[in-house]
Amino acid sequence: MSMAGAAREGAGPRRLLTVLQLATGYLQKKGVPQARLDAEVLLASVLECPRIQLYVQYDRILTPEEIARYRELTGRRGRREPVAYLVGRKEFCGLPFQVTPAVLIPRPETELLVDLASGWASQGGPDQALVAADVGTGSGAIAVALARRHPRAEVYATDAFAEALAVAQQNAASLGVAERVHFLRGNLAEPLLAQGLAGRVDILLSNPPYVSSSEFANLAPELAYEPRPALDGGLDGMKYYGPLWEQAARLVCTGGRVAFEVSPMIAEKVADLAKASEAWTEVSLHKDLAGHWRAVSARRT
Repeated sequence: MSMAGAAREGAGPRRLLTVLQLATGYLQKKGVPQARLDAEVLLASVLECPRIQLYVQYDRILTPEEIARYRELTGRRGRREPVAYLVGRKEFCGLPFQVTPAVLIPRPETELLVDLASGWASQGGPDQALVAADVGTGSGAIAVALARRHPRAEVYATDAFAEALAVAQQNAASLGVAERVHFLRGNLAEPLLAQGLAGRVDILLSNPPYVSSSEFANLAPELAYEPRPALDGGLDGMKYYGPLWEQAARLVCTGGRVAFEVSPMIAEKVADLAKASEAWTEVSLHKDLAGHWRAVSARRT
């Protein structure tokens, strides 16, 4: 029996465990990966409690209002709407970020960019000022996480969409770095150049769209809910890397660093673009925790 069907049949109150089990079974039938985890996350959101608290409340009787709200969320999840959009948040680098359908959901593999940048920033010691940039910031996850790790960093973050920048600004404010993260609207790194940052950026990061046209047919259903412009990298996924390398060469200071997130399928091609330019040295590929090539970095000559 589905969660929706069970709720229609049972007019009276229901035990938390029973409702949770019904929701898990419903999501499993819909082909949702990690159905039990998703069912728990959604229920914890409805009850406004940490997920771990569910385990000591199995005998709790849910109100009709709670059941109705939970039924709505599990139904949407069954249609493969991402959990992060349903609960309105996603953790990134150990920080809670607000997310809406206006922004790409932050991924764990993107934390690699922040880790690389942190390693470079730490080489100058804790008191060294730093100018960093995040091109195509979306939710602001990269920019805000980097600013949190490095209290003397001034971070400039760009995005082409006002709706995304509004979410990013909210995250910067809620996580206490609004004074040091500056949001600029425009295409790729063009707003940084217009801001007069040519030759002044120590670290430039970007997670550009890199899903190729041929890949879209085989993507997980959840990705249909995310903003396509944040995913679509053109015919071969390489659309944005040429302009990014060119703009970065104008922005990054001598000895400064760049790191771009990539698809494993195009990692070497992205690296080759940098190797073909006299602007870059120490071009390197980096693997994520799953062992896939996930980032390309370089140092400005």
